Amino acid sequence: MILRCIVLCFIFFSCKENIDTPSTSTMEEVSLWSVDESFIKEGAPFEYIENPSFKAVPEIEDLADEDRLLLVKIEDEIRAYPYHYLNYSEVVNDRIGSINYVASYCPQTKSGICFSGVVNNEKIPMIASGYLFKDNLVLSDLERENFWSQMLITGIRGESFYKNISKIYSFETSWETVKKYFPQAKVYYQNFLTEKSNLLNKKNTSSNWSSYIGVLEYGIETKAYVFNHTNFAELTMYEIFEKKNNIIVVGDNNKKFFTAFYVPEEANLKLVKDKFPVILEDDNGNMWDVFGESLGGNKEDKLKSPVFYNADLWAWEYFFENIEERQ
Repeated sequence: MILRCIVLCFIFFSCKENIDTPSTSTMEEVSLWSVDESFIKEGAPFEYIENPSFKAVPEIEDLADEDRLLLVKIEDEIRAYPYHYLNYSEVVNDRIGSINYVASYCPQTKSGICFSGVVNNEKIPMIASGYLFKDNLVLSDLERENFWSQMLITGIRGESFYKNISKIYSFETSWETVKKYFPQAKVYYQNFLTEKSNLLNKKNTSSNWSSYIGVLEYGIETKAYVFNHTNFAELTMYEIFEKKNNIIVVGDNNKKFFTAFYVPEEANLKLVKDKFPVILEDDNGNMWDVFGESLGGNKEDKLKSPVFYNADLWAWEYFFENIEERQ
């Protein structure tokens, strides 16, 4: 009887160990993605770019007036990231003063977004991972251990799931607008693009697309408000009434700029025409430019922005089920 009990106990604990502990092969099959893996496409990582090169506006010769770009202003310095050059690596790590940030562009979804280069108080060198989620750029660290979705602006694999990235204020505009209104800007460029890659970049960054600016409202379910660029035939402002904050979307398809700001409490903002880059004024005569900066020079009066960026309509519809297209 004692021998029988010993045998039964051995069998029981052996079976229990086999049930509770998955095999190594099974553990490897478990997906590390926090999103539906069926929307993931894998590819080779792009080149890592840091300490990028810049030229003065008059030194740039191979951009057309209609070519689009991201414009950033940090600590009184303006930098432009033409999609024509940004398309080469899709991700560029940069720094102004003490601010580390990342400029990114996805040629599939036509979305350009700037992110903070610091995650959880740690500087993270980022690359275009080669992966796509819903045909959109996926950023990663150099070791490709943590992954972030560009359009979701959140981690989707590895520790990045708990390390969301922050958007840095930037807006899309045209090369013509930069030349005319921001001649002091420093322009990111690539000096080793071949003629073939130049032609490819032109194809991937062509201005002949129907692009939309979208604003994200976060809640139980993320909602996207989208506006066709053609809605802004001239300087135009739309209002979005959120539960917590009111938002204005401002754009001008002639100057090819599109942006969004939160409306300060008890403020009534209206458009200022024919004074670009000044675009907004309140009832007390206070004015703000396209970067959200007060003409009074008080940094505390700078307008805050919701999460917004530009992308093709199909991309907005692919990413967000709750979407409202404004006319």
